[in-house]
Amino acid sequence: MSFACTAGNPDAMSAVAPDAGTTKPVRFATSDAGTTATAASWAARWIPDSGITDLLIVCAPTVDDALHAAEQAGGTVVVVPADWVENNGPIVVATGHDLDSDAAITPAIALARRHAVPLVLLHVWGMPGTGTVTMPPDPYGVGSIPVGQAAALELLTERQRHLHPGLVFTSEVRQSTHVAPEIVAAASTASAIVVGRGGRHARHPQLGHTARELITRSPCPVVIAPNPTTRR
Repeated sequence: MSFACTAGNPDAMSAVAPDAGTTKPVRFATSDAGTTATAASWAARWIPDSGITDLLIVCAPTVDDALHAAEQAGGTVVVVPADWVENNGPIVVATGHDLDSDAAITPAIALARRHAVPLVLLHVWGMPGTGTVTMPPDPYGVGSIPVGQAAALELLTERQRHLHPGLVFTSEVRQSTHVAPEIVAAASTASAIVVGRGGRHARHPQLGHTARELITRSPCPVVIAPNPTTRR
């Protein structure tokens, strides 16, 4: 794999990995030979034939550097910890409240198919479990918010099983006032966490709180999918 990179300025970085089986644009944000080698190793294992495009792979010695690079980039961003060790655990998809349009599912499926690893569709309900909700279509009736979220997530999971019969899907709903730490706990054996970018700005939306905190806390790579309406 050959590439050129300029630390600290993601928009100036460009990389191509033809010998890894892809000619799609891959950019790297790294700081030294060690982080460059780690980022390149992740790319060589996960990116060929995945179909993921407009990708920035960040491997930085500090969390602040990683956050800065991820904030400035468009497209899909992968933050690989400097001490990353490969494993074949499941890919955990941190789903948001709008399950039907969740941007994280598409790249997660692409990565899971690459190495035939299972996917866990995870939703952490970050509010007290009070009130009622009706989920359309609603075969489960009206119940508590966590129950409604679990029903909606299971419907989404069944739909993905139907669309991708070669992959293994499970779903899980957790309730916690600390969303990102709960996601990290659920992903203790994961090969990656995939999450939507969040944020509200038009061109380079700022990272949402959950994505930022996952970069800070996760021991495994964090894949940040762009919002569908803010892709470049």
